[in-house]
This record gives sequence, structure tokens and C-alpha cells, in this order.
Amino acid sequence: MSVVPIHQPEPGWVYVAASPAIPNMVKVGRTSRSPIERIAEFFDTDQPHPLHLVHAFPVDDTHGAERRAHAALSRWRVRTDREWFAVDAPRAVRVLSPVFGQRDRRAWRIVRGIVEAWGWINIAVLIAASVFAS
Repeated sequence: MSVVPIHQPEPGWVYVAASPAIPNMVKVGRTSRSPIERIAEFFDTDQPHPLHLVHAFPVDDTHGAERRAHAALSRWRVRTDREWFAVDAPRAVRVLSPVFGQRDRRAWRIVRGIVEAWGWINIAVLIAASVFAS
């Protein structure tokens, strides 16, 4: 007997979209495709005004990431059965950035750069030492 997971983790994006025609409102959703393509589909379906992509966060599991995003923005949620939030786009991105580790990634890049630089310095010193020892 095998265990079937409820859902397979699906890599993709959690996006924040907005429209100048709907001030101080954002749509936060998920997609495993291009966020720009996904947002373009809304104008063809249920949105009276086109949306534009404000920000997209790369994620390993779109379902779980979308739940975390909606939980982080829950105080601004317009309806529990919709992905719309009564918050301006910059604030939504600021709230979601720590949820998806945006700050941690920048810090990690700096640390990684320092460690790599230190490694290259050590290699250069070892090469110089072996050249001069010969």
C-alpha cells in the first residue's frame, strides 16, 4: 500500500498584481508558469481592467507558498474566497518579502561572496607558496 500525498510540491511563483484603475488593491496568486502570462489571462476572463505584475517571488511549492502569502496579508483580505487584498502594492511586497526570504537571500549572497573570496585568497597563497618553494 502506498501513501499518496495531498498535492505534489509544484515550483513556480507567488505574484503580486495591481491595476491603476483599482487603487490600493492587489491580487496575490500563484502560478507554475510565467507570472506575466498568468496575469494577462485575467483581462480575458473576469477583470474589467488589465493587471500588471508588481512582483513575483520564486517558490518551491506554489500551494503552500500561496497559503503563507494569504496568511501574511490576511488583515487586508477583501473576501475569504478571493485573492484580493485592500493594501497598496509596495506595502504588500514589503510584507511578503520576509515570508519568502528575500532579505535572507541578499544577506546570504554577501556571506557567500566573502567565503568564496576567502577561499580564492587561500588558493592563491597556496599556489604562491608552492611556486616559491620549488
